[in-house]
Amino acid sequence: MPQDVRQEQAMICVSVATGTKCLPHEKLGRAKGNVLHDWHAEILALRGLSRWLVDECMELAREGRDGRSEWVRWTNASVKATSEEDRRKRSGIAHEQGSPLQHSYRHNEIADNQAETPQTTPTTSPIQPFSLLPNTKIHLYISSAPCGDASMELTMRSQTDSTPWEAPPPSDTLPGRGNFDLLGVVRRKPARADAPMVWSKSCSDKIALRQCTGIVSGVVAHGEGGLVPPLYLDSLILPHAEIVPEAIERCFGFGPQGRMHVLQNRTWEAGYSVHPLRVEATSRIFEFDKPSSATDTAEKGGLGSSNLSLLATPTRQETLINGVLQGRKQSDIRGASCVSRRRLWEDVRAVRRSISTSSPDSVNEGRNSPLCEQTYEGMKTSLPFTARETVRREVWALALKGWRRNEGDEEWTL
Repeated sequence: MPQDVRQEQAMICVSVATGTKCLPHEKLGRAKGNVLHDWHAEILALRGLSRWLVDECMELAREGRDGRSEWVRWTNASVKATSEEDRRKRSGIAHEQGSPLQHSYRHNEIADNQAETPQTTPTTSPIQPFSLLPNTKIHLYISSAPCGDASMELTMRSQTDSTPWEAPPPSDTLPGRGNFDLLGVVRRKPARADAPMVWSKSCSDKIALRQCTGIVSGVVAHGEGGLVPPLYLDSLILPHAEIVPEAIERCFGFGPQGRMHVLQNRTWEAGYSVHPLRVEATSRIFEFDKPSSATDTAEKGGLGSSNLSLLATPTRQETLINGVLQGRKQSDIRGASCVSRRRLWEDVRAVRRSISTSSPDSVNEGRNSPLCEQTYEGMKTSLPFTARETVRREVWALALKGWRRNEGDEEWTL
């Protein structure tokens, strides 16, 4: 994350991850927010970014309004909003119609089969207490092309016979690694044919979606109960050999050849808008990159995929197996990763409560926060999340058609 400071660049790596697995759909109902759904390296690294942001915000909340961070700051908007709220309360002005923030959201659902041309609408930014410092940019490096549409040509080239064959996918599922004749479509995570069914979408599809929703977890970056506004990738960095220009444009592009073109220049409520990422090439080779050929595999001692996943931020390190901490069962709440749904919800709520209790006039904010909903499902369907859900539904309907929700891990409480 480079930051321009007096024409100088500072850079910090805030999240590093490895991983190649995801959770079968049949196990989602038992996850209870403790088990990660997807721990492919790039997705795990982005969740690590969310974790780092929460930790930075937590430290600022402990220090109070005078706290300082190298990368995160208190927002002037939150200070002004608190002052305005205090003034309104002292003057006895009633709030029968809710906060001004609530009126900035429009529940504008788009049916999955609807495909109308989007119109540009004005964007109103809700009030979050923290934000990244100005001119901060976020970059994601991946040692190989993300699974899914951005790597289909590479997958075809690795086959003995790379000629695409025509075979319709099953009617009730999204394609995984196969069906090479289908390009520009939403795909599941690749898996063996005899593996349990997974509904997690490919990394290509998730990164494409996050050009519109932002890359930070929805619990961390949403409306009234979030900590920061939506944040977007500035660039995706890949090795030269992992870039097929037509695949990159087709997967992520907003131009005529890109599947995201229908959303070009789109803006939504609550600070959401289209942020096309730049895909950059690097000649540097990752020392522990996966072998690209049988010869390379033999030279490196027959390397294969590992059940272990690693996650590191500046202040945390974790080793994960099957989506939970190594040595813990998936049913054990103590096995929840610091980037799991449960831990992020817990800590975002703790930060918001800390802010509320430090300001006596803002106690109701913490008490009435959507983060205090009884269930995870109740929180994610509350009013402040409406804007983000509207963005997702529109992207699914217009650009990423066929997206199927990976549902089943919502009915649990803290």
